[in-house]
Amino acid sequence: MLIKSNLKKAVLGFTVGILLAMSTSAVFAVSASSPYKPYTIYGKDYQSVAIVASYNNDAVAYTTIYASSNVPAGYMGAMPRLYNDSGSLCASKDWEYNATSTSAISTVTLPIYTSDGYYSYGRCAAYNGNGYTYGYTYQSPCINI
Repeated sequence: MLIKSNLKKAVLGFTVGILLAMSTSAVFAVSASSPYKPYTIYGKDYQSVAIVASYNNDAVAYTTIYASSNVPAGYMGAMPRLYNDSGSLCASKDWEYNATSTSAISTVTLPIYTSDGYYSYGRCAAYNGNGYTYGYTYQSPCINI
């Protein structure tokens, strides 16, 4: 079962709100989101999305994972990765797992300060009953900074 559109919009809005809150003088210039990638692991339905955004002429990448309902702590993991338009990895963050029972987790890279084209292509993990099953988001469109 796919997650309802309203929940996706609410969590995406929350993610953008976090981005804006990172700096009181943030100028949110542009963002792009990958399509949602659905998968089922250990009887749970998930979707992942990669988001690339700029603010104050800096680029960041988000990886967000949604579950169809709350999952226990440690069931979802996300690793955001930011690439330039020539395919070189520019920034990433170590795996982050949900610390409490929740239906979504989102994590972001540190900002990159150079002018270029950037896209987001994250990794995701879900508990499979005996460890984790790892996968990838779809790649976001490229934005220019």
